[in-house]
Amino acid sequence: MHCVKLAALSQINAQAITLDAMDAGELGSIVGDTSGTLAMSVNSEAGTTSIGTNKVTSFVRKLDTLVATLELETFPSSVAAATESVLQAGPCGGEISGSVTLNESSGSFSATITFADYLDYDSDSFNSCSMGTGSLVNGTLSVNGSISQPADVSMNFRFNGFTMVGDGNDISLSGTAGIAALSSGQERISMNLVARDNNAGETFKLEKYVLLATSYAGYQTEEISGRSYHYEYGYVDVETLNPVETAFNSEWPRAGVVQFSGSAGSLVTLTFGTTSVTGTGRDSEGNAISFEYVYPAN
Repeated sequence: MHCVKLAALSQINAQAITLDAMDAGELGSIVGDTSGTLAMSVNSEAGTTSIGTNKVTSFVRKLDTLVATLELETFPSSVAAATESVLQAGPCGGEISGSVTLNESSGSFSATITFADYLDYDSDSFNSCSMGTGSLVNGTLSVNGSISQPADVSMNFRFNGFTMVGDGNDISLSGTAGIAALSSGQERISMNLVARDNNAGETFKLEKYVLLATSYAGYQTEEISGRSYHYEYGYVDVETLNPVETAFNSEWPRAGVVQFSGSAGSLVTLTFGTTSVTGTGRDSEGNAISFEYVYPAN
């Protein structure tokens, strides 16, 4: 079970806790990657995840696109309200099945979608099944939301008996997630998720974790808040002081300030720069915390 205590931030653990929380925790490392597929990446070591890519939100966006596509393909013509069956083969094997109910006049819909040995594209290649590194997905999604056009979708997911196995990982996922288009170029992703790494026997959790992403010409900003649980150290509360800014052609942030609060007044602030992120703060006894994480070369 995940550690439920408030984490005592220290010089020893601050980098691991804060960088993992920025990437939606180790949960982000084990659930998905940024290739836009359902494939899992190899579990990263604590504190060395790709901050700024936020793998869990990429996974939620993938589901959002998949469900929206199913809805549009299932109801190609205008109907007042109807329920239709869904059956679609996975890109590399297996299938998804279920039903979608749409109210055309209001744009609202609900769906129950079951993944049966669904195999997506490889995690480290684009639209290829040849490398065998994709993840085998099983479980059921309960979905409700609204759609007015392909780019304007809001929906909520509930994961039921959801497992992802592949590339050396065996993950169980439960809880809820939601994605909403707020305005042109802006979306809000909220997560209350628990993931268990069945190989390592470790559990990670996001609680009331919210990401607000805004797109501009050539770059995107992200603001995160909520609670991130680390299986070993406990949880921290996260607050964005200045939005984290990342260029579209870069994997790493170039600006932004995020604060993490732990037990007994322990506190760490991450400041993102063009080549690295620095962490400064204090532990529960008032001792200084300081570290720097240099972005790996692309």
